[in-house]
Amino acid sequence: MKHLLRKKGFTIIEVSLVLAIAGIILTMAFIALPALQRQSRDAQRKTDASKFITALKEYQRNNRGALPVKGAEDEGVYQPGGWSTFYADYLGSSISNPSGGSYSFVVLGDKNGSWPVGYTYEKVKAGTSSSNVDWYVYLSATCENGEPKKSNNARNIAMLVKLETGDVYCINN
Repeated sequence: MKHLLRKKGFTIIEVSLVLAIAGIILTMAFIALPALQRQSRDAQRKTDASKFITALKEYQRNNRGALPVKGAEDEGVYQPGGWSTFYADYLGSSISNPSGGSYSFVVLGDKNGSWPVGYTYEKVKAGTSSSNVDWYVYLSATCENGEPKKSNNARNIAMLVKLETGDVYCINN
């Protein structure tokens, strides 16, 4: 007769414990999800930067090792063979910024390999150089320890990619 008085089911403490554990797991997932999404977008940016470098190498093979010309086109005026033309002709719509739209980039340097003061690695990393630029292409440069360094070879470039995590990725041709 004792077994007839016993009720089946969970106590309020057991149910509360399960709900608390589920709440903790959901909270951890909501905290971790944005970080995972940022890392995924940054991985896409690195992949796109590699595609840019591969396309640049193909451009150089097709143009006797020369880089696209830097000039009026990069100031918004069309000039055949310029960097924007290179981007359109060699990359087209094969890459797009994971934050939406196309990447914006600036080409830095001249024939002497001098770079504007406002675009040092430290300023790019700190985000104080230009907030609307995704890629910084340094002429006559290579990446050393994750930073662009001047190179004696005018056909070398180093490219800095701003990442959402606040870091900067350096890749060269």
